[in-house]
Amino acid sequence: MTMLGTIRKNKPELPQQMNKKEIHSSSFYFTNDTTAVNCVPKKNKNVMLMSTLHHDNEVSNRNDKKPQMILDYNASKVAVDTFDQVT
Repeated sequence: MTMLGTIRKNKPELPQQMNKKEIHSSSFYFTNDTTAVNCVPKKNKNVMLMSTLHHDNEVSNRNDKKPQMILDYNASKVAVDTFDQVT
């Protein structure tokens, strides 16, 4: 079983370096079984994700340079949103 989800920015366990502010930049952080990414897709928008499925720093070739983790999360979160609406 794998996990892929968002992280809140105010967690004390996160390194302070995860708060980059450059637009279209991504920073990756690795442990033995977990990968975390901080992505800034637009000005004043900071997205943090954690995954046990991804183990590399793959970034898309699109103009926005989004990491593959974010693209996978966006593709799969529709099912969760639909389930939440039904319940």
